[in-house]
Amino acid sequence: SCLASWDLHEVEFFDQNGNQIFATADTSTGSSAGNYEPSNAVDGDLSSFWAGDHDHGLACGCWSEEKMDVQAIDFTLPEESYLSRIEV
Repeated sequence: SCLASWDLHEVEFFDQNGNQIFATADTSTGSSAGNYEPSNAVDGDLSSFWAGDHDHGLACGCWSEEKMDVQAIDFTLPEESYLSRIEV
């Protein structure tokens, strides 16, 4: 359906030495209510997730370029760091 969205279960950041860097997450475009907070995307729990905003209809069957950038999640690292990898 065109009310479908996407969910982000986990994102992990690693420095140049392979150490995990713990980020915080926020959003101004997707869901930030209920059990689907942006912080779920960085909480280390694969069973929790951040839910995008279902009102935008991002399912493949109703995708159009005008919907680009209507959902975003922002990650903040505790300090400036060189990243060696990001795992999604």
